[in-house]
Amino acid sequence: MQRIILAVVIFLSFCFSTLGFCQTPFKDFLARANRLPNPADKNAVIDSFMLATRFPYTEVDPASPTGYAAYFVYRGTPSSITVAGDFNFWNTSADPLQQLPATNFWYLGKNFESDARLDYKFVLNGNTWILDPNHGKTVTGGYGPNSELAMPGYVQPEEIEYRPAIAHGRIETITMSSKFLNNSRTVKIYLPPDYDTSTRRPGLIIVHDGLEYISLAYMDRVLDYLHNRREISTPIAIFIPPVNRSPEYTGSQRELFGRFIVEEVLPYVAARYRVDTVANRRANLGASAGGHITFYLAFKYPNVFGLGAGQSSYISSELQALAAAAQDLTQRFYIDVGTYDLSGFLQTNRNWRDQLSNRGFAVRYAEFHEGHSWGNWRAHLDEVLRFLFAPDTVTAVAQKEQTPVSFALQQNSPNPWSASSHEGTTLIFSLAAPTPVSLKVVNILGQTVWQQNWPSLNAGRYEVPLRAKLPPGIYFYQLHALEKVLTKKMMVLP
Repeated sequence: MQRIILAVVIFLSFCFSTLGFCQTPFKDFLARANRLPNPADKNAVIDSFMLATRFPYTEVDPASPTGYAAYFVYRGTPSSITVAGDFNFWNTSADPLQQLPATNFWYLGKNFESDARLDYKFVLNGNTWILDPNHGKTVTGGYGPNSELAMPGYVQPEEIEYRPAIAHGRIETITMSSKFLNNSRTVKIYLPPDYDTSTRRPGLIIVHDGLEYISLAYMDRVLDYLHNRREISTPIAIFIPPVNRSPEYTGSQRELFGRFIVEEVLPYVAARYRVDTVANRRANLGASAGGHITFYLAFKYPNVFGLGAGQSSYISSELQALAAAAQDLTQRFYIDVGTYDLSGFLQTNRNWRDQLSNRGFAVRYAEFHEGHSWGNWRAHLDEVLRFLFAPDTVTAVAQKEQTPVSFALQQNSPNPWSASSHEGTTLIFSLAAPTPVSLKVVNILGQTVWQQNWPSLNAGRYEVPLRAKLPPGIYFYQLHALEKVLTKKMMVLP
């Protein structure tokens, strides 16, 4: 009875600690358990802690360089236990758990950012990999499920959930053969929910590692979600798996693979589906080595692909040379990478961002406190698709019937406007003669934060909705046409 009372008192003390009466509850729990000389009392305290806690346990830690700590916990009698994950490049010996003396309780504390999300597993006795038995949340990757650490500030991606109440696109499955590669593969083609009921010609996105982007990243669900919210002009998506991944994406077959895409896949799609054929409506998307082939195809075929998105991309010296020699600077690229990505990937993607931006390409770049995993890539597909296929880049140019008498740029409406609003604002301009047009938004540092180009627009009045997620502040929007530049100022509110 005395032991039970002691455990209850210590449990209540722990609860008060978690409500803010101490700065580091986990360290306080360890200190209290260590002060107890009797092993039975120690285990009673541990039992209470385990019942009252969700794992991995996270807390605010003022002594941490990130301000937060996470604790991995295991109970059992292995000779050793380590945790391997995105944060240590899946090294089985880098992060051993420590055993609390005279107990079967093991623990390890590590510091992470408040919004970090990372995959991990426990490794028992140096060779047995297991999911965290105290934590039911898993995320599936290319090698099966992993346990998921999500820090308190991480927001789970609601867009990957299946929503039966909204309209869904349909997926057609075909077998496609290639005379260039002398092989065949299963290809899935996603058609937007409005494909059969509208007359619009959707854009197109080629998705490398395509079947995994469906089975592991739920990209079809993300497309449906964004279509339902009218946040994109939903493209046709061609999900293409590799047959020989390394040779096709980064090695000796990459040129033949490019011909397969451009000379076999695209003509097949154009002959059977109502699809736009303009380069700035066609994109590639891939992760890791799939990101490499994405950028390779963009620079090899700039007249075919005006858009590209790479997630945690492998960037080779060949890509750097192709970008340096590129003549068409109208292409737009999305790049993201994890701060816990594969060794060297963070810096090479930062360098890639700088190279493309310095050359004059429009680039959207993002870093996330995550690793080289499908759990990372799937959670940011909505950002990818909003950038590539935002309504203002695809369907929003609406020519009015009257022909203007002058070349003019009007004040955006409304102004000021809130970036958090789905309505955004509208940019309005007039053309007195047919001409190529570039419309861009720059911040006060002169950096381009949004841009749209048209190879040619007829004389007329045009309205272009702008729904970009811009930080609050003052911006300038510029109309480049007829060898002139017109500029106006606008204000973005929170």
